[in-house]
Amino acid sequence: VRYVAAVRDGGYTVELTEPLSRGHLGTWYWHPNMTGPTDLRAAVGLQTKNILITANESALYGGNLDYQFGAHLGIFFGGEMRIENVEFTMTGQAANLGRYSSHWHNLAPGRNIDVADKSYLRNNSYHDTFQR
Repeated sequence: VRYVAAVRDGGYTVELTEPLSRGHLGTWYWHPNMTGPTDLRAAVGLQTKNILITANESALYGGNLDYQFGAHLGIFFGGEMRIENVEFTMTGQAANLGRYSSHWHNLAPGRNIDVADKSYLRNNSYHDTFQR
């Protein structure tokens, strides 16, 4: 694991706390038999945050759907949600429809549009979750 030490040049240069142990390629590849290029650049993201939403580790025990019952953040029927720079881990509930890590429920077109305009999820990280 490497951590970001600094970001420069408007976000185009990232300095890490330790050097990488292997070479990394960041370019586009044009294959002669394809109509467009393939992006070979890796995404870099800040995964750890100051605020953590997680489940108890017992959500992992058993390794089957009965145990993959993580934290769930739902905003229902017109509630506003403004979540920024939060880390979500062991969230979502496997095999339970609508039990994602975070979501708005019943925010349909033409209804609660003022709420939708004021709500957002920005710069959050989601990892080791039980729902997509």
